Amino acid sequence: MSRAARKDKPDASGRIDLHIHSNWSDGTLTPREIVVQAKEKGLRAVAVTDHDSVGGVQEAMSVGAEVGVEVVSGVELSVSDGVSDIHVLGYFVDHTDEHFVSELGRFKAARLERVKKILEKLKQLEVDIELESVLKIAENGALGRPHVAEALLESGYVDTFEEAFRRYIGHRSPAYVPKLLLSPADAFRLVERAGGISSLAHPGTAQRDDLIPEFVELGMKAIEVWHPKHDRGAVKYYMEIARRYGLAVTGGSDSHGSRTASATVGSERVPYSVLVSLRQVLAKSVTT
Repeated sequence: MSRAARKDKPDASGRIDLHIHSNWSDGTLTPREIVVQAKEKGLRAVAVTDHDSVGGVQEAMSVGAEVGVEVVSGVELSVSDGVSDIHVLGYFVDHTDEHFVSELGRFKAARLERVKKILEKLKQLEVDIELESVLKIAENGALGRPHVAEALLESGYVDTFEEAFRRYIGHRSPAYVPKLLLSPADAFRLVERAGGISSLAHPGTAQRDDLIPEFVELGMKAIEVWHPKHDRGAVKYYMEIARRYGLAVTGGSDSHGSRTASATVGSERVPYSVLVSLRQVLAKSVTT
């Protein structure tokens, strides 16, 4: 390789974290705190991927420009094939796109209605949690079950965050209420329309690998390989899946701040070369 070619080749060294939740959804860290932590830990880039929200992206980008950390605009959407609840990550979405923001607003409103129904079910179980206490915990974030779990914890109905899900609001628990879910096709279309590309989040937890060929046909461009719930065997397996279907790979901590003590910003060792490849996929998708 010539010296000129080496000069033109992008620097792919360093680490990144492409799956982090802020307090704009169910994380406890502000976007600023996420980026500052990333800088302190030596990360070159992060993505803020809140559930149904891009509200924290601009703040993260502004702080990233100040401290020298790349910030990728992201989001996490919930989809269903009619059986399973599956998560899709969107990267490089235009967080100012009016249609995209409007659609996310619709999901945010549905989240509020869902929490109201959960609280009604809890009251039938003689567990009295006021909506105002849940809203106070969530602040500006898109409401979710973690906020209800914290309210249960603060009110003394449970001793741990995990107990709240196990006893009351987890799947198959008495106060569980399903959330508004997109079809996979609609989710991929929504991300693509906003200028982004989609990645299947933590496939090892969904255990619906049978859907991957269909998702590829529908426009999915990547798959999350590195995740706290993926052991080495799973990482190797999903690397092979990515190769088989021509998908880019992504990864991150799925950190929710203090709500995920063992999964902190940068805790998964994801190489910067992943982001270089993702940008190449994005460039190709724009020109085709």
